Amino acid sequence: MEWDASIDLVQAHLEAPSANPSQAVEAVRFAVQSLPGAGWVSVAWCGAMPAVRWLRVFRPGSSVERDGAEWDTLKRRIEST
Repeated sequence: MEWDASIDLVQAHLEAPSANPSQAVEAVRFAVQSLPGAGWVSVAWCGAMPAVRWLRVFRPGSSVERDGAEWDTLKRRIEST
């Protein structure tokens, strides 16, 4: 399955409060783009905002978020990455 993703990182995602957000964004982008089926992957730093809907996945070229068991499995794989 091919997919695109939009990921919004917030302070709560960092393991250490002193971690560098720019390095975190690049590390997450690299890791997620390495997953099978990854297409366009956007990772943004959102600072202290609450982590609400921080991960969204789409069919390639679409902006409509996907639902269903297959997409839930993909989201869990991205989250664990």
